[in-house]
Amino acid sequence: MAFPQISPASLDTLVSTTLQEYLPEMIPNIITSVPAGKAFFEEGVRKQSGGTKLNIQLMYGYNSTTTWYNYSDYIDLSPQEAVTAAQFKWANLTTAISLFGEEEAANSGDNVIQSLAEAKIRQAEYSMSRQLNLACYGDGTGFFGAAPDGLANLVYLTATPADPPSGAVGGVSAVTFPFWRNYANTSPGAFATNGALGTGSPDNMLRAFNICSDGSMIPTLILSDFGTFESFHTNGLSTGHYRVLDNKNLTGRFRTLDYGGTPWIEDRDCPTQTQYILNTNFLYGVVDMNRFFKPTGWIDTANQDGKVMRIHTRCNLVCSNRMLQGVLAPWT
Repeated sequence: MAFPQISPASLDTLVSTTLQEYLPEMIPNIITSVPAGKAFFEEGVRKQSGGTKLNIQLMYGYNSTTTWYNYSDYIDLSPQEAVTAAQFKWANLTTAISLFGEEEAANSGDNVIQSLAEAKIRQAEYSMSRQLNLACYGDGTGFFGAAPDGLANLVYLTATPADPPSGAVGGVSAVTFPFWRNYANTSPGAFATNGALGTGSPDNMLRAFNICSDGSMIPTLILSDFGTFESFHTNGLSTGHYRVLDNKNLTGRFRTLDYGGTPWIEDRDCPTQTQYILNTNFLYGVVDMNRFFKPTGWIDTANQDGKVMRIHTRCNLVCSNRMLQGVLAPWT
């Protein structure tokens, strides 16, 4: 959708009108123009309205009443405690569009004002998109704890059972509860040797993929930095098992490979030498539809010849099954 062309009465009126018209396109652009943002906040997003916390139900353990029986046996009806809940915070993202009296005075004429309004909105769109994607790889401690949970704590890189420095994920301790531990390989080796299509053994990527699988539940997404992604190309080309032209996914919006039926996407924001193997049925974004990229009205700035409008969104990245998530780093 193109920006609407109207004759503005003033710059703030034009920005407000243009933003309202453009929001249906702006919101998908913010989310889908970055790999992690698209994976977690479009394809797997869950929607909720309000609440002070996010309570995510966890399924774990084995129901002890599940058994074979003879026709005269008593059937165990013992209550089961197979469900508990993790609790996550809401994270609030905002950006401000400011206008000053000098800007309105200096930018007279419909076309000039239209261009300035579009530039300010595009800048806000790009900034929110970049911040959302960066946060997906964080640990929830950024911006004095205001940042959302990210892969750094949801899929924690640790050689021994431990909670991340930000605290127990969802308030459930991985030290106490083995079911709440993700897979992590802190020394996967050289990708040329121990990566997919590598020259040596073991294939640590394949091992991680298998450990993060459970029957028909296999990883649905692989994210990595550029270097790890490029190493797979190198391995495949050197062994003759892979040709770039064979992969139709390379023509998509993001450079994507197919690994055993699972999309593998490179992301500039993914930490160097890092690879995440994820199941997005259990790791996904949640958004508050009451505050989903909602613009405010114009507010005069104190002691300045200006005004400001803010765009707000409320969201977080959550996980309901950490055992099906994995991380390998550093690949050398």
